[in-house]
Amino acid sequence: MTFNPSRQAARNGFPGDLDTTNHAAQMNQFLGTPEMICVYPGAQVLTPNGTTFSWTDSASLSDYDQPFVLSGTTVGRVTVPVQVQGAGSDLTVSLCPDAAGAPDLSSPLARTVVPAAWLQNLGVGGQLASPQFASLQFTGSTASGWLVPAGSPTANATAPSTVTSGSFTVLLGGDANSVDTAVSNVAICQFDGSALGLPKAGPPLPQGVVTGGALATSDTIVSAGGSTKLSSGTALNAVYCASWDPNTGTVGTWSNQTSLPGTVVQPATASYDGTMYVIGGFTDSSSATALSSVYFTKVSNGSVNTWSSATPLPVARGNMFAAAVNGWLIVTGGINASVTVSGTTYFAKIAGDGSLGPWYVGPTLPVPVYASNSQALVVGDFVVVVSGTDASSDQTSTIQVLPVSAEFGPASAWRVTNDPNIANTYFAAGFSFDELGNGAIAVTDILNSRCYVYAMVPVSLVSVPVPATGLTNGAIYHVVLHQHPTQVPTVDFLEFGAGVGGLATNFQSRAVGSSGAWSADSSRSLLMSVHDQTVGGQQPLHTWEDPGSDNLAAAVSTFLWDYRGELLGYVQGIAFPNEAQNSNSTFVSGTSPWTATNCTLTQSSAQTHGGFTESGLITPNGTSAIVYAQSELIRVTPGSWYQAQGWLYSATGWSDVSLSVSWFDANQTLISTSGNTVSLTAATWTQQINNFQAPSGAAYAALAPTEGSTPGATALLYLSNITLTDMDGGTLASVARVDYGFAPGAPVGITQLN
Repeated sequence: MTFNPSRQAARNGFPGDLDTTNHAAQMNQFLGTPEMICVYPGAQVLTPNGTTFSWTDSASLSDYDQPFVLSGTTVGRVTVPVQVQGAGSDLTVSLCPDAAGAPDLSSPLARTVVPAAWLQNLGVGGQLASPQFASLQFTGSTASGWLVPAGSPTANATAPSTVTSGSFTVLLGGDANSVDTAVSNVAICQFDGSALGLPKAGPPLPQGVVTGGALATSDTIVSAGGSTKLSSGTALNAVYCASWDPNTGTVGTWSNQTSLPGTVVQPATASYDGTMYVIGGFTDSSSATALSSVYFTKVSNGSVNTWSSATPLPVARGNMFAAAVNGWLIVTGGINASVTVSGTTYFAKIAGDGSLGPWYVGPTLPVPVYASNSQALVVGDFVVVVSGTDASSDQTSTIQVLPVSAEFGPASAWRVTNDPNIANTYFAAGFSFDELGNGAIAVTDILNSRCYVYAMVPVSLVSVPVPATGLTNGAIYHVVLHQHPTQVPTVDFLEFGAGVGGLATNFQSRAVGSSGAWSADSSRSLLMSVHDQTVGGQQPLHTWEDPGSDNLAAAVSTFLWDYRGELLGYVQGIAFPNEAQNSNSTFVSGTSPWTATNCTLTQSSAQTHGGFTESGLITPNGTSAIVYAQSELIRVTPGSWYQAQGWLYSATGWSDVSLSVSWFDANQTLISTSGNTVSLTAATWTQQINNFQAPSGAAYAALAPTEGSTPGATALLYLSNITLTDMDGGTLASVARVDYGFAPGAPVGITQLN
C-alpha cells in the first residue's frame, strides 16, 4: 500500500526538537509513540578469529575505530570485549560509513550510549552476569617438550578415545601403528594448569578398542562401543567400567557391564550429574550408516544401570563433539555417511532423571569440524572445541568457545581464536581453577613432541544495538568506541579486547576526545563480532528507540530471557534531555546575545517557522565576502562532538550558506571554524544539521550562520530555532532483576540493582 503523505506515527522528542509531531500522518495509528526498533540476536556476519588475546593499552586512554567489510545489507548489533576498570565509563558506540579509510563521524548510521552501570552489572562478576555476555579467550601460551617414552602406553597407538575428569585426561585404547589393530592400552596424564605430565599406565581394557566412546563421572570411568580395527574391524556394543578417583587419577579394574542397545562406532559422549550419554555415531567402522540415537544410563560405583533411549537427534551424524554443562547437553559438528562436515549445534535440557527435552538448534560453529583426535572440553560455563578436522581433511588451528548458562542453554554465538600449533593436535586437556572460570588448555603435538598450554580467561562481551538497513554488501564500515571518563582517568575507564589477526584490518586509535588523525595498530584488531537483523523466531535482545537527527538513540534496552521465554532481567539507558547550549535560539525575545559581523541582525516577522512569531534576519552589507551572526560563547570539551541545527530561509536562494561553529581557546581567541556549505532553495525553509568535533585546545564554541561569496544586500537570510547541542550527553541507567521465587511461573517481584 502506498501512503501519501507518507505513513508516519507521532514522534516524541526532547525540548528544542522541532521535528517532533503530536499527530500521525495517517488515520488508525497510535499517537505519541516513539520510533522503536526491536533488535534480535541475529545471524553473525562478522566473526573474529585472532590469536593471543590482550586488552588495549590503559596507559593512555584512547578512542578506537575498527573497520570491517560488511557481508549483507543490514546491521543489528555488535559485540565487543570490554573490561571495566574502577567505576568504568559510559561508552558511545557508533556505526559509521567509510571516508577514505577513516570513520565518517559527521554522518553516523546509528549511535548508542551504553551506561557504565550496564557494563558493571552484565559483565563477568556482575549482579546480572551471564555467559550470554561472556566468552573465553586465550591470553598467551607456553611450550614444552612432551616426548612419549618408548614402551609407554601411548607410544605405539594413535586415535585413542579421551576423557578429561578433574585435572586428569585418560586415554583409552587406540590403533596400533601400521597394524590396523585396536589396542587395550590405558594411559593417564595429569594437567595442573601449567604443565601436562607424561602418560602413566593404567589397568588395560578387557579388549582392544578404537573409535569408541570414553566417559567419566565422579567415581566411574567407562569405555562404550567402538571397533576392533580402525578401518575394517568388528563394531562393538560392549561397555567396560572401572572405578575412578579424579583426585588421584587412579583407575580400578575393568569389568564388563550392560551392553549398549546396538553397535556404535565414533559416537559423541558426555556425562552430567551421574548420567552418561552416548550420542550418534555409525553402525560400523565403514561409516556407511550414521545414527541419530541417544542412549543414557545412570552410573555409580564402577557399574552402569540399564541403557535407555533419549530423544534422538534431529539428524544422523558421527564424529560429533558433545559436552554437558549447566544442565544442558550440547552436540556440535560431525559428519554424515557422505562425510559432509557440519557446523550445526544442537542442545537439549537435561531432566532430573537424565532424560532429555526436545532438541533445539543452536549457534553454528564458525569453522565446521568433526572429531578425530580431539574432544569437547568443559571449562567453567564454556564448551571448548579444540581443533577438529575440516572438509579438506585437515586439522584446524582453532579454539572455538560456546558460553552455556543454566537459563539460556547456549547463550550466544561461538567465538573462535586460533594458533598454528593446534593443527597437530593429538589430544587436548582442559582445566578450570577458579570460580570465575579462569582456566587453561593443554594441547599435545605428538608429531613434534611438544605440548602447548593456553591460559584462558573469561571476557565480558557487551552487546550494543546499532541498527542500520540499506547498506552495501562488501563495503567498508566502521565501529567507533568512545568512552566518557568523568573521574580520575587512570582509575575509572574501559579497556577493549584485541587479538592478532582477528579481522582483516587492524584497529585505529587516537586519544580520547582527540580530533586528530587515526593511528593504525601494527598487528591487532578488536575482537568484535557483527550481527545482522535476522529475526529467526528469537526473543528480542534489545530495543533501540527514538533516534534524533544525529542517529543517537534516546533510549536503549537489553533483555535477558531464559530458554522458556521468561524474562530474567532488564536494563535500560535513557539519554538526559539534550537541551540547546545556546540562549535565544528562536529570536522571539529579540536578538541578544547574538552579534552581527559585516551585516545587520534584526528581529523579523516577515518569514517565520515552527509556530514562532518571529525569526532572526541577516541583511548583508553588500560589500563583504563573508557575513555572519554569532551566538554567545558556549563552554565545550575538546574532542567531544556537537550538533549545530536550525532552519534557514534564503529570500533569493543563496548558494553559499553554512550553519557553522567557531571554536575558541581558554583566552577566547579564535582557533578555527567548522562549516558545511550548502545551496538554499529560494523562499523555502530548509533544515540544516551539522555534526562537528571540538578541536584540541577548544574551550568555547559559538554558532555562526554564515553567507559567503560576497552576498548582496538583497540576499536576506532568515534564522529560526538555531541550536548547539552536545552529542555526548549523559544517560540515566536502570538495571533490574526479575524474581520468580522457587518455581517458574508468574514473577513475584523486581529487584533494582543500581
